[in-house]
Amino acid sequence: MPTRCRIPSTGPGKVLQALLHGARRPGSVLRTLKTGLRDIYRESVFAGSPLPEVDAGTFLGDEVEVAVRSVGSRAGNTSLLEQLVLGALVARRQPRTLVEIGTFDGTTALHLALNSPPDARVFTLDLPGSDAAVASRPLAAGDAAYIADTDKLQRKYADTAVAGKVTQWLGDSATFDFATALQGRRIDLAFIDGAHSYEYVRSDTERLCEFLADGGVLVWHDYAAVWPGVVRWLDELHASRPLVHIAGTALVVDAAAAKPR
Repeated sequence: MPTRCRIPSTGPGKVLQALLHGARRPGSVLRTLKTGLRDIYRESVFAGSPLPEVDAGTFLGDEVEVAVRSVGSRAGNTSLLEQLVLGALVARRQPRTLVEIGTFDGTTALHLALNSPPDARVFTLDLPGSDAAVASRPLAAGDAAYIADTDKLQRKYADTAVAGKVTQWLGDSATFDFATALQGRRIDLAFIDGAHSYEYVRSDTERLCEFLADGGVLVWHDYAAVWPGVVRWLDELHASRPLVHIAGTALVVDAAAAKPR
């Protein structure tokens, strides 16, 4: 009786599956091949990462309800899975003061507001206008396109039932007067998703840490090879502040936040 070999479910295994089953099921080849190549990319990106990875399903748990609003998706948005992860984190920890750097079109701010307590406030900061020249620090390649995007000004949280919980700030995160804007509040949850250069993501982290409440949580977006400045800073920060990467996403979270309170 011939020995059967089990094809691994890793990226290379999925590519092999696509090739083996192509003649029998040609319609499935492109889907399987695309998934396999995507997984190869993801596995190679995080192969050398010092951050431990937490399964998204484990992080979400099974005892928290998450509100998600269908507002469409485009480049620059958090993914549906990322919105679920953020929503679960907010619903579980019930933060009253939430700060986001990098509003873009307001999709994440909307989901922070939807899942936070009724008396919570979501403060979200974006550069004014669409001119990258207002940035005081170096930008990553690719940042300018998101800054110049004028469609983002149609904020997704506007005209919703939770719009009153959201306050839009405009300014450069490297120079913005957080102390005055927060009016004595301490930050329970901060989401850092602004400019992607090492200089900016480090500055954003260090500046918000000054206002973080005891037990406050930091979350970063775009831990991905296309944003090497973000990867470099978070890998470096992990040596002094334990972090975890949520599998299947570009989210990095304080390690303590991965454990339900």
